[in-house]
Amino acid sequence: MRARIDAGRGAARFTATVVCHVHGEIARALADLQPGQPLDGDQLSWEWCDLAGLRGGELVGRAAAAGMTCAAPVAAGVILRQAAVRRTPLITAGQRVELVLDRGGVSVTTMAVAREDGAGGEQISVRNEMDGRLVRARVEGPGRVAWNR
Repeated sequence: MRARIDAGRGAARFTATVVCHVHGEIARALADLQPGQPLDGDQLSWEWCDLAGLRGGELVGRAAAAGMTCAAPVAAGVILRQAAVRRTPLITAGQRVELVLDRGGVSVTTMAVAREDGAGGEQISVRNEMDGRLVRARVEGPGRVAWNR
């Protein structure tokens, strides 16, 4: 990188090498974690480290672990990887849910049955109980999906 130092009446120009280190918090399992187990603060320890020294795919930052569930077994002491977690489902397959259709300021709500698990913001398949049609709807919250045709 090119640099310049002003010192009173004179200035020095030179080229310098800059090494940047990016640090972040990584999660380590305090005990064995099982698939389907929601993550919370009691199960993880957090360590600051230089991210350049990691191999990639680690779960970095406390926000990245919020609302997550274990998707694969993780042994105690192991660093949590993104592939080992998934978002915690707000809706489970077979659950009755509110199906909301909003169009032009008019909102219609009916009941449906979820055909698959879904986390907030995900698209899932639901069966409308009124006419039996299958539709893809977005998970808005626990027990609530929105359908936009």
